[in-house]
Amino acid sequence: MKLLERPHNSFDLILYPAIAAKLEACPHLLATANEVLEGWEQKGITHPNLHKSWRELIQKAQDSEKGFQFLLELLRCDEEWTMELKSTSPLCRILDLEERRKLIRQCE
Repeated sequence: MKLLERPHNSFDLILYPAIAAKLEACPHLLATANEVLEGWEQKGITHPNLHKSWRELIQKAQDSEKGFQFLLELLRCDEEWTMELKSTSPLCRILDLEERRKLIRQCE
């Protein structure tokens, strides 16, 4: 199944807005996403075009308010075009384990 063919699930629909909310409160956590990408690349886990897109989005978000707001809007968007990119998101670790568990419980 191609990444774009994956159906939306309720977890996706609450995960990315939660990440956006935490980034709004703690923008410095974007550095975590770069660390995740570097770790994946060191382990050979790559999606070159998507990782390149994430690096560019993160850099723009760190460089300007406009770039930061675009990233937040992308995370809150549930349109199909965002799903493939989000499927390779290095941002999930921005939420700690307890925050992720709380979201999982909301989907049960």
